[in-house]
Amino acid sequence: MTMTQKSTTKHPGIILLEQFMVPHQLSQRRLAEELQMPVQDLNSILYGHSPITKSLALKLAHCFGVS
Repeated sequence: MTMTQKSTTKHPGIILLEQFMVPHQLSQRRLAEELQMPVQDLNSILYGHSPITKSLALKLAHCFGVS
């Protein structure tokens, strides 16, 4: 990628925030409670600082009713 090209790839945490949490009006605190994880860990994921693990992906799929 050259310096003039911008990456269009979004971190999965940002997609989680934009496409699932915002439309469902779901707060970070509430989702963290549902996932049984610290809010700080969820925030780190939502803002692209930490990855979504396989086990968290399964919990999210269950929580939002997706595969």
